[in-house]
Amino acid sequence: MLYENQSCPVCKRAFEEGDDIVYCPDCGTPHHRECYNLVGHCVNQGLHKANYSYYEEHKPQKGEPAAAESPENGEKTESASGAPNPFFPPMGRAMPNFDFTKNPYDNEQTTIDGESLGDVAATVRSNAPRFVNLFKRMEQTKKSASWNWGAFIFGAYYLFFRKMYKQAITLFCVNITLSSLLSLLTARLAPKTLEAMSEMAELIAGGDTGALMRGAESIRAIGDYSTFTMLTTVFTLLTLAIRVCVGIFADKMYKGTVTDIIKKTNEQLNEGAAFSVPALSAQEDSINLSQEQMRRLYLSKRGGVTIWAPVAAYFVMQLISRLF
Repeated sequence: MLYENQSCPVCKRAFEEGDDIVYCPDCGTPHHRECYNLVGHCVNQGLHKANYSYYEEHKPQKGEPAAAESPENGEKTESASGAPNPFFPPMGRAMPNFDFTKNPYDNEQTTIDGESLGDVAATVRSNAPRFVNLFKRMEQTKKSASWNWGAFIFGAYYLFFRKMYKQAITLFCVNITLSSLLSLLTARLAPKTLEAMSEMAELIAGGDTGALMRGAESIRAIGDYSTFTMLTTVFTLLTLAIRVCVGIFADKMYKGTVTDIIKKTNEQLNEGAAFSVPALSAQEDSINLSQEQMRRLYLSKRGGVTIWAPVAAYFVMQLISRLF
C-alpha cells in the first residue's frame, strides 16, 4: 500500500487496498477516482503555483522507512517543485487516455426516470457501471424484474447496505413478525417437541456431543412432532418466497431510491436552497467548487453504501430473537 494510513482529501475516507486512486500530475496529491471526478480538479490546485508537493508534506520522518518506489517500474518521478517523488507513477502511464475531469456518463443523452446518467452514477457511487447499465435496460424494456444475488442472500441487510431504508425496515419487520409468529404457534401447537428440542440444545451446548443422535430419534416419536415439522416447513417456504421476491425486485426498488434522492435534491435547489463550500482539505481557500460540483458531491454522500446500518440491524435482530 503506497498510501497506508492516508486519506482521500475529498471524502476523508482512508485509502484501502484495491481502491481506484488517481494522482495529480502537478503535486502528486492522491484522490479516489470518483472523488476527483466530482470535484473536477486537484483539491490543492491553489497551491500549485507555490510548487506544493504532496510528497514533501508527507515524506517519512527521520527513522521511518523510506517511501515505496513507483509500482510501475521503480523509476522515481519529480513533483512540480522538483523534489524527488517516489510515491507517484507518471500520470500518463497510470491513466492512459482518461479524461478524469468529467463524469464518464455526462455526454450520454439517455435518462433514467428523467434524471441524467451522470447524476445516477454519482448517487449510486459504488459499482455504478453495473447499476447504470441495468437501469438503462429497465428504462428501455419497461421491465421491473431482474435478479440480484446480494438481495436474495442477505435480504433486508442488503437493502440497508444500499440505503433503501424504507424497504429495508419493512422487510425487517416482516421477518421479525414471521419469526415471532412461528415461535408463538410452535409453543401453542407443538409444545412437547419444542421442549424436547430445547433440552437437546442445552445438552449439546454443555458438551454432550451424543445428545443430537439420541435426541433426534426420541423427538420423532413425540406426538406433536408432525405439527412442528409442518409449521417450520411452511414458514421456511414463506421466508424463501419473500427472499426470491426481494432478489427479483431489489434493483427496481434501488432504481426508485436513487432517482428519488436526485429529484428531492433538485427540488430543494429549485426552491432556493444552495450548497456551502465543504471543508475538503486544510487549504479551504484553494478549493473552488461550483454549485453543480457540490451538488454531485452531495448526491454521492446521500447515495452510495453504508456498512453501519446492516450491522446495527443484525444486532437488533439478534436481540429480538433472544426475547422469543
